Amino acid sequence: MVIRRPHISVKETRLRAAGTQAQQGVAGKDRAASAAKEKEVAPQLSEEQRKPMIGKPTSAAVLTSESTRKETVQALSPGKIGYRKQLFISAPLPARGVSRSFDLLSQHHHPQKALQLILKRALSEYEIHVLDGSFKSFPQTYDELDVDDDAKFIQTSRMTGLQIVEAARAYFDPLGFESQRSFGRKYATAALAVFFHLEKKRR
Repeated sequence: MVIRRPHISVKETRLRAAGTQAQQGVAGKDRAASAAKEKEVAPQLSEEQRKPMIGKPTSAAVLTSESTRKETVQALSPGKIGYRKQLFISAPLPARGVSRSFDLLSQHHHPQKALQLILKRALSEYEIHVLDGSFKSFPQTYDELDVDDDAKFIQTSRMTGLQIVEAARAYFDPLGFESQRSFGRKYATAALAVFFHLEKKRR
C-alpha cells in the first residue's frame, strides 16, 4: 500500500490556520467598528419621534385650521355683527297708579331715580320685542305726571344694537324726519309703556 505524503507539512498547515483565524478576527473587529460609527452618525430619535404619526395634523391641516379661525374672528368682529350705536333717550315720569313698581320705588328714591331703575330693565326687555317684531302690537305711551316743567323727564343714553335701532326707527320714524332726541324719547317711552302694560298682566 502506497502512502502519499502531503504537499505541505503539518507546521505549514498550522501556520495557515492561524493566519485564517487572525484574518477573521480583524474582519470581525472592522465590522463592529463600522456599525458603531454608523450608530453615532445616525440621528437619535426621541420616544415621541419614534411613535407613529397617527392622528397628528399635517402642515396643510394646521394652515386650514388657522385660516378658519381667522375667518371666524373676522365674522364676529364689530364691523359685521353686534355693532352698537349710542341712543340719547328721555321719558316722562308716569302718573300715580300707572306702575306699581314706580310707586313703590318712589317711596325710597327720587322719582327720576326710580324711573331710571325701571327704564334700564324695560329697555333690555324691549329690545327682544323689537327683534321679534312684537313691539308693534304693544302700547307706545302711558299716562304722564301732570307737571309743567322739565323735572318730569329723565334723560340718559344707551348703547343699542344697530339692528334694533334700525328696526325701531323704521317704525317710529318711517320718513326719517325725526331728530335723534325725538326718536330717543319715542323709543324709551314705548319701552316703558310695554313694561307697565306687562306689569299689570303679571299681577
